[in-house]
Amino acid sequence: MKIFIRIILLLFLIMILNVDFLALSQESETGSIQGLVQDIKKNPAVKVIDTTTNTYVTTIPLLL
Repeated sequence: MKIFIRIILLLFLIMILNVDFLALSQESETGSIQGLVQDIKKNPAVKVIDTTTNTYVTTIPLLL
């Protein structure tokens, strides 16, 4: 139950602040899906591709 509450609070904070305070924007090493997969293997964080700038946002893994 505590984990569920933490997730809800985190999502609420992100919606309120409207900023990715846990995110680091960086370009993929090869600029392709394969490069993205390799980067995920190196850094097991959740990555979301931003198609407008051809970059992806790396969110720091949450310690729940």
